[in-house]
Amino acid sequence: MRVGEALRLDRSDLSLDEGLLTISDSKSGASRQLLLHPSTVSALGCYLRRRGELSPVPGEPALFVHPAGNRLNYPAVQYTFRVLLGRAGIQPHSELCRPTIHGLRHSFAVNTLIRWYREGADVQARLPQLSTWLGHADPEVDVLVLLRFPGYSDARSFLRVRGPGPGLTRFGGSRLPE
Repeated sequence: MRVGEALRLDRSDLSLDEGLLTISDSKSGASRQLLLHPSTVSALGCYLRRRGELSPVPGEPALFVHPAGNRLNYPAVQYTFRVLLGRAGIQPHSELCRPTIHGLRHSFAVNTLIRWYREGADVQARLPQLSTWLGHADPEVDVLVLLRFPGYSDARSFLRVRGPGPGLTRFGGSRLPE
């Protein structure tokens, strides 16, 4: 999920009973539903109970709120991310090579692809699932786009050794990026 999508979520977009999250107004304009892991459902349930106890604005429709009670915004998320990186002792390599929230999406996607390959899964058949998680309209583009990022040389090496797998030659004969 994109940060902007998370920030636009309302409490009504979450069904803890069904373990579903509905994302509306995504980058492509489409809506999608995500099935949540039970641990995520539990964590969100705890968050909502605590939010209800502490919120000075209990009627705020936003799912994620700032301590002041209003909808969380992007600068607050970025600030919190930097604080958490510092607490974890994670330092940027340079101004151009630093951890980002968006980078977590790419790391998740590439690691998911590698895990599927290692498990012997039919990756081509599962690409629509990955695209849904990421909010992408075209699953065939995901693999090539994700592997173009410089930090994923291990993934490119793994896929070269393992091979592209069934169906991944459908990308117009494209090779994995160097």
